Amino acid sequence: MDLKSLSIYLKSISIDWKLALPIIIAIVGAIMAHALTIRRERSKFYLECFQNLISPAYFRTLRFLTVKGLPYRFIKDGNTSKDLYDDILGFMENNIKYAPPNVINQLAEVKLHLSLHFTQIDSNSPYLRAVKSDEIALCLVVLKEYKKYCKRIKILNKQTRKDITLLQGLCVMWFFLFTGTNINTADLVFKHKDLIIKNINLKRLSRKSKKFLRNKDIIFQVGDYKKFIEKEIIKKLPAEEALEFQENIN
Repeated sequence: MDLKSLSIYLKSISIDWKLALPIIIAIVGAIMAHALTIRRERSKFYLECFQNLISPAYFRTLRFLTVKGLPYRFIKDGNTSKDLYDDILGFMENNIKYAPPNVINQLAEVKLHLSLHFTQIDSNSPYLRAVKSDEIALCLVVLKEYKKYCKRIKILNKQTRKDITLLQGLCVMWFFLFTGTNINTADLVFKHKDLIIKNINLKRLSRKSKKFLRNKDIIFQVGDYKKFIEKEIIKKLPAEEALEFQENIN
């Protein structure tokens, strides 16, 4: 069919717009209503997840990070970091239906490591180190999800964003020290977190946090850890706290 024949054919088709227009409007209206319903249901689901899992898990995580690294005598209510971590795990397992995929994956990894039978009691045992690193890895996942859901339901403010960035930076620093030194040195990050936040450049801390979150498989040399500790922590902290770090890495 040539263009002339096609033109003649199209002109021969008569459309009753009085009949067609209401149908078109009804179809467009149905599509828009369906889209709005999906959007409303998604927002409702995000809010339910936030209220029933993400927000309570976040505040439990804050409490855990506050207590982690403190000697037992400084803990007012008697709950150790292990008690608080077990509380986080139990709460998240009981509300697993509200968990996003990365939270489920992290919980599965945690449960796998906890199910292993430890035959070594050395703190440098790879199994025990995996269990300890799971604690902070789970905290990082919770912090990330809390920030994401706050943004989704439009309640994320500058102060919350700043607080989460600081905590992510501290967790990354903990991983950095734990991988290169030992658990005692790493836990000093949370014991002296106020001084670290006060004395360390927060923008650099945020950049290290984002770099780590993009690639958790970065491998540093042992010498790099010691240089990092001496340059970024020991030289910037008061003498007493600096000495505590120095004693633990030697």
